Amino acid sequence: FAQSKGSLNLVLHLAGALDDGLLDAMTPERLRSVLGPKWKGASHLSHALQDVDHEALGLFSSMAGMLGNAGQGNYAAANASLEAVAQNHRRSGNRAQVIHWGPWTGGGMANETIEKRNRARGLMGLRPAQALDGLGRILDSNMPAIGVWQAKWPEFAAALPRRMFEP
Repeated sequence: FAQSKGSLNLVLHLAGALDDGLLDAMTPERLRSVLGPKWKGASHLSHALQDVDHEALGLFSSMAGMLGNAGQGNYAAANASLEAVAQNHRRSGNRAQVIHWGPWTGGGMANETIEKRNRARGLMGLRPAQALDGLGRILDSNMPAIGVWQAKWPEFAAALPRRMFEP
């Protein structure tokens, strides 16, 4: 975060945890292990900022929070929960945005198998410098939520569930 004149300009929440599995293997403990860092952490941060002068709260999410992802029901739910945190933060008169990032290159939470699966469905990784260069424009847009990923769109769209395109 940056600090100027005794107030915070921007506070970012970047927590994440994975515990992938199919729905029939999901347990309350597995859900809590992923929800804790995302929803609980962001909620506590938002609450702590209520009496602190700050310009904006940025919540880093995964595109799984917008689109879902096979084998990541708990992760998708945890990321989608950031929308409620941001909405409550805005309701208090503060700025808050959720940025649903696609995968980044150069490591991170996605292993080689996931990266290969993503490429096969047309989802390309964002270079960290490329993503961070765009972060300022994203935050300046003041959109409540935005999805940012790089894709070969014909392949990517074909891999999405058909129900996403039907009214």
